[in-house]
Amino acid sequence: MSVEFKAACNARRNFALWALAACLALTAPDTSHASEAKVTAPAAPKMAAVPAVLMPKDDYCANIADLAADARHMLQMKTLEDLEKKIDQKIVLLEAKRAENEAFLKKRNEAIRETRQDLVDIFSKMKPDVAAAQFEILDVGTAASILRQLNARVSSTILNEMKVPVAAAITVKMAEPVSGAKLDGGT
Repeated sequence: MSVEFKAACNARRNFALWALAACLALTAPDTSHASEAKVTAPAAPKMAAVPAVLMPKDDYCANIADLAADARHMLQMKTLEDLEKKIDQKIVLLEAKRAENEAFLKKRNEAIRETRQDLVDIFSKMKPDVAAAQFEILDVGTAASILRQLNARVSSTILNEMKVPVAAAITVKMAEPVSGAKLDGGT
């Protein structure tokens, strides 16, 4: 409630009290024993002498403003608590999904590692000319990945048995950093 609004309400209340006191003073029987010849003007009522009369409030909205603000605040607090509970539930679900995804990725990476190791073992036991024929069929990235993991002596023997353009492409791929960035600023 604004200060101006409160001041206006107080001024209206004071005026109503003054008007009521004036009406009471005019309608009260004259108890003085003065003669009829001596007529005196009635004294103006004093504000301090008038007892406080409880009047109904003029503005219903002003009366319940504090209660309404409290109710609105409580509703907002309840809404915030409900939202906080929902957020906590979502966080728990997301954490469970994250843990599930991490477990899946760990199993997947382990399976890939085992598969690669098996391939490395297979190619390391093959004759170089047969392994070279197989690497020529594979894509360059896969061939380079497997050859990196082989013993250097075995890798060099297999590359020696390959066709020159294929061996060159695999060698370039093997020379690249593992992140996939090109050497020498190439594109």
